[in-house]
Amino acid sequence: MLEVDAVTVRFGAATALDGFSLRVPQGRRVAVMGPSGSGKSTLLRVVAGLQRPDGGHVRWAGVDVTDVPPHRRGFGLMFQDYALFPHRSVAGNVAYGLEMAGRSRAEIAERVRTMLELVGLPGAEDRDVATLSGGEQQRVALARTLAPAPRLVLLDEPLGSLDRALRDRLLVDMPRIFDRIGATVVYVTHDREEAFAVGDEIVVARAGRDVATGTPEALWHRPPDAWVARFIGLENVFPITRRGEETTTGWWTVPRVEGTPDATHVVIPPEAVRLGTGPLAGTVADARFLGGHYLVRLRLDVGVEIVADVPTVPARGSRVAFDIDPGRVVLVPDQPTSSSV
Repeated sequence: MLEVDAVTVRFGAATALDGFSLRVPQGRRVAVMGPSGSGKSTLLRVVAGLQRPDGGHVRWAGVDVTDVPPHRRGFGLMFQDYALFPHRSVAGNVAYGLEMAGRSRAEIAERVRTMLELVGLPGAEDRDVATLSGGEQQRVALARTLAPAPRLVLLDEPLGSLDRALRDRLLVDMPRIFDRIGATVVYVTHDREEAFAVGDEIVVARAGRDVATGTPEALWHRPPDAWVARFIGLENVFPITRRGEETTTGWWTVPRVEGTPDATHVVIPPEAVRLGTGPLAGTVADARFLGGHYLVRLRLDVGVEIVADVPTVPARGSRVAFDIDPGRVVLVPDQPTSSSV
């Protein structure tokens, strides 16, 4: 298990990590997701041993490795700029870490073959890396990272330079690859879709702190606060006011739903908005087809907009009645108050 305990990193007056903590059980995939400047890449450098923290500890299997140099940690690291060696063949690139470890020629050849099959490039040993597509180069870089059988795999925005089609393909393949070899993974990204596809668990980073932790499903259905809800892509986040026993958005009376006593907002997942009947109404402002379903944006008379996830789309400009499933909404505070979901 990887344990990052209250790690702090400062660069002069700037604090990159502010008591950041992280747990990654053996064989699990954790995606650290945050906006630019949240400290997620600094966190990865601390875990890899490339950045010494000003406070806190990094442990692997219960052993403190905070002061252990990178080459002795046994971790594999892959950046967005995966920097394949242009003078080496595909096999030469994949074999690099094995050669540095002093493995035999026969062992290296067998491991290279196995890794290329694992990443979907069987028989590519002799190919020139310059002739590979971007997706193929990314697979070679992944094979190179995995070949020495690292105890922990660290990935920093590894798909950021790929086009959408290649990225989507690798988002399907990478979790399968990691699971086949039982890899323990920390995957850093700013992209919600990548984090949700790769991570068994998500850690949300903000301003150097871990502000939310949970499964993708838990974060989506029960975000801990309004900031996290918006960051992961939930658009229907509305301020609430309390009038005696009544809680309202101004246009909808919120039923008694689960939430925190200090709640200031209601989060309504798009799938909780049901079109066709109900006491509410709005005008269809636009609709986006997402392959089998639509995200429909309704503009209410009071000026706010609400997004619905529905199987069919009404005509743009049409007036539509709707209601909201109270069992799917949650009341939350505005800002992070805890790092769990």
